Amino acid sequence: MQVNFLNKMKALLKPDAIWANALFILRIWVGIIFIWYGRNFYDTTKMNAFANFLDSYHIPSPLLNAYISKTFEFFGGLCLVAGLFTRIACIFMIINMAVATFVTQKSELFGDAIHTFLLLLICVVVFFSELDKFTLDRIIWAKKNNS
Repeated sequence: MQVNFLNKMKALLKPDAIWANALFILRIWVGIIFIWYGRNFYDTTKMNAFANFLDSYHIPSPLLNAYISKTFEFFGGLCLVAGLFTRIACIFMIINMAVATFVTQKSELFGDAIHTFLLLLICVVVFFSELDKFTLDRIIWAKKNNS
């Protein structure tokens, strides 16, 4: 019993990954968050309110940019959940969250911008990390390399 406990403690202290595909959890969760916030792209009232919010920060073409932002969030979130075009989706989400963090939230990283900044950081981590084995991207590349 004591040997088993010591072996588990060694596993926690080693620098190796405990689960090589742990990024899967983060990718799925951030994708769900983006789908949740992006789902408003079909609601005209909410989009007009978002456009007015963007206009108050002097974002050019606020209604167009509101639709672009929410469309990227929704479909980018779907891509992240599916693991399809993962890095491309991350690029769009990084740009979107950078604008949200540094323009509309005025870079208040320990205030209102903390959520958008964390989403930005997660997208940066997913972008630069090895894709987990549960992504469609990895399945497609594996099939392409086998043919």
